[in-house]
Order: sequence, then structure tokens, then C-alpha cells
Amino acid sequence: MPDQQSSKEQLSRSELIKALKKFQETCPPIAKDKEGYGYKYAPLEKFLSVVNPALNKVGLIQTQTYDFDEGRTILVTTLYHENGSSISSQLPILDPVGRNPKKDIMHEFGGITTYSRRYALKMILGIEPDMDMNMEDLIDRSGSSKSKTEEQKPAPWVKPEIKGIPDDEQPLPLEERNLLLGLIKEIKDANGEEAFKKFCKEFREAFGLAANAKISGHVKTRKHERFFQQWNNP
Repeated sequence: MPDQQSSKEQLSRSELIKALKKFQETCPPIAKDKEGYGYKYAPLEKFLSVVNPALNKVGLIQTQTYDFDEGRTILVTTLYHENGSSISSQLPILDPVGRNPKKDIMHEFGGITTYSRRYALKMILGIEPDMDMNMEDLIDRSGSSKSKTEEQKPAPWVKPEIKGIPDDEQPLPLEERNLLLGLIKEIKDANGEEAFKKFCKEFREAFGLAANAKISGHVKTRKHERFFQQWNNP
């Protein structure tokens, strides 16, 4: 009996994988027609209007809900097949800090959640996330006196969950790191280029980087996440 149950589960999972493969082959292009954070992207409502019908055609649906773990809000994204099988992912959501006077806490939380939902869906569906870029590319550095070869190169990315090192030095999981980079980019959109330059300058000073070092390659650990949270909530 257990072997029969295991065989059924394997068959159900196989059907889900085949349906996801079919979705990736047939999903229509999603136009990135909204400008923000220094690049173009597809807003969540447009993304869903294309993705959901394409999923339904191959027997799939997606849902996104909240969970909570040790005081942190977790975005749970689940992909269901019509046979009942499913796969899911979890993405911690950074707490709003209430620094922007133009937005109350709930509006800020809504913006963070919308950003997170779009990214989590792209990850579970195997669609290219549109957020991995160097944030300093938003700033004109033509006046810099040093050449690119003189810029300090970032250290290589480290695999998450290293045992035996302090909590502050623990690497951020990839999804949390990408989300943090996206929120840092939003400083420019919400508060202007001067605020963004100020953050980059103070980040370099706090972590002993060269004055013209690109910080995107150095945002890697819990201490960098805490620096952002403290900077956003002085």
C-alpha cells in the first residue's frame, strides 16, 4: 500500500513538472512597460494578467499567502496542479520602516509585498527576474578621477548558511539578498538621487570600502541588512 501511494505521488509530481515545462514553452511575452528604480519592469497586475491564463491552460494555478516565523512575515508562493500536487517557496518580507513621509506604514508594506510577490512568482515559474543590475549604474560617475581598473572589486559571493561564524556575518540567502538590493534601489525613487548617494557613501564608510567601489557586490550578509534597516529608521 505505501508503495502504491508513493507511485501515485511520483506520477502526480511528474505531471506537475510536465505542465510547468509546457507553461514555460507557451507563456506569452510579458512586456516591461513601466519605468521605475532605473529600469523597466512589468507591474504585478500586468504580470498576472498574462501568467494566470497561461497557467490555467496547462492545468496549473498559483496562490500567494502569508506565514510568520519568529516575528518575520513570510510570503508563501504555491504552484498547484489540477491533480492535487504542488510545489511552494518561501520569501521573508522586510518590515516597513516608515521613513518616507509621503507613505504610511501600510502603503509602504503594500509596496514591499507587491515587489516581493512579483519576484517570488518569477522564481517559482522559472521566468527571468528583472531586478539584477548594479544599482550604481543609476548615478553618473563620469566625473570620477579613477578608472574602472582602479575601482575596488567586490569579494566573491559566499554560499549561505555557514556554521561557526557570528550572526552578523551570516550570508543572506539569495532571494533575501536580491530583495534587499531592490529595496536599496528604491531609495533613489522614494527620496531622490542625493539620498541614494548619501546611503552609498555611508555604506562604504561603514564597511571600509573604497570611495568609488560599487556596493552591490558587497551587500551580502546580515550586517548589511541591519545597516539598511538602521539607516532607513534612524
